[in-house]
Amino acid sequence: MSPVVALLLSLFVTQDLEAPTNPPPAPAAAVEPEYPIPSGAPSDDYGLVAWCYGALASHMALYDKVIPEVERIEVSIAKIPGAAPADMNSYVVQQEAGRDMLKQFRRAMEAAERASPKPISTYGAQALKQGGTVWSMFKPSDRKLLAREWMSWGLPGRCLQTSERLEARSGLFGQALSFNSPGATPAAAAAPKVFEPEPETPFGPVSTASSIDDLLPGEDAPVESPETPALRGPL
Repeated sequence: MSPVVALLLSLFVTQDLEAPTNPPPAPAAAVEPEYPIPSGAPSDDYGLVAWCYGALASHMALYDKVIPEVERIEVSIAKIPGAAPADMNSYVVQQEAGRDMLKQFRRAMEAAERASPKPISTYGAQALKQGGTVWSMFKPSDRKLLAREWMSWGLPGRCLQTSERLEARSGLFGQALSFNSPGATPAAAAAPKVFEPEPETPFGPVSTASSIDDLLPGEDAPVESPETPALRGPL
């Protein structure tokens, strides 16, 4: 065997036996795009949850105003060859899911206000109103544009995650405060009332009532769907 052939064989065997020191990185998991939160929205958990409450409540309050135009759009799309038939019931289901989401936001805000050593409800009211102004840029005459934006809007996923984290942390912190307070017990601490101004919409306030509670169904309200869908798409 010639020296050249022997050298090539040795190099081939060496390369075949050597294990890679740095294996190629695994492909990154696809991240679903999130509906954006406008710049200037509160960055703290309590303020963000209040902002989300206002934005969602205002979106829901526009339902009766935009649904005729939304139905016209859906019917027009359904006429396209190969398109799915119009499903207006999905908007009803999303309204119900939105009411459940508002309840979650409310619980988180109330838990934070109970746990806070100083009053924060005024700040929460300002953040809530700021969230409602998401829809104040539309004029009442722009019903077609408003309907299209209403259909395509989605609640940022960060809203639910933040509210759950806020509720959990506030509950633990509130218990610690009650335990460390002389003569105080968790049951003796009175929960402050959340001050909730009505979010503004292009058609005025959410309702004629003095509170946004009208958007929340009572405990005995019928539930049409046993499952709560994810808040995506036109909600």
